[in-house]
Amino acid sequence: MQSSAWVSAQGVPSAWTYTALGDSIAAGVSATTGYPELYRGALEAQIGVPIEVVNLACPGCTTADLLSSLQDDPRFRDSVARSQIVSWNIGGNDLLGARAVYLQRQCGGADGQDCLRATVARFERNWDSILEELAALTAGRPVVLVTMDMYDPFVRGEGAPGAGGAPSDLVVFQPYLDEVNAYIATTASAREADVAAVHSAFNGPSGSEDPLAKGLIASDFIHPTDAGQQRLVDLLLESGRAQVQQVRAALQVP
Repeated sequence: MQSSAWVSAQGVPSAWTYTALGDSIAAGVSATTGYPELYRGALEAQIGVPIEVVNLACPGCTTADLLSSLQDDPRFRDSVARSQIVSWNIGGNDLLGARAVYLQRQCGGADGQDCLRATVARFERNWDSILEELAALTAGRPVVLVTMDMYDPFVRGEGAPGAGGAPSDLVVFQPYLDEVNAYIATTASAREADVAAVHSAFNGPSGSEDPLAKGLIASDFIHPTDAGQQRLVDLLLESGRAQVQQVRAALQVP
């Protein structure tokens, strides 16, 4: 339940709750601060009301893990249900697992890519169910819903041709990442959630730019640096600007 100290006499919240869902990126691994805290601070300054952030990010979590939490964990369900802002990033660990199997040449199929296809299909099923859970938990009230697509942290080492004239890893992986990112964009938008265009910011329009060279990911070759986390915040603010103003107006913030 919303704290009575945070609700005005007219039933309008005098402070907002922001639930952040995601994996190690939202948890801020390899950075001083994860994007949820930075995003909260930027939104507080923008809308002029206090915001409590509930960061439920889970390092290592997959789409299946987030879906299970939204379906069965009261902490997740209650927090989302009382939030005025919900953000999420998920799916990177799904793809990382499939990438590792492919690189071990154990992916299966005539072209050695069956596990990549299966992972994308599983991601899409889980993603659809995550959207359904979020829609049900936030139905009937003003709420900012914002997510992001995924970057490729490994392009620096993926461009070399494979043995015996096989395609480079970048040529193999990029279509699957593009499919996932396109799916995120179309399905989230259909649910009136905004999507931060992280992939193009980190990897450029061609998808082949190295985010490490830009200072956006750390030396672990996976997680955003402080600069990378700030870039995520800038993209979230840019993509969700209109929705924030709509919710602000609906909640009668001066």
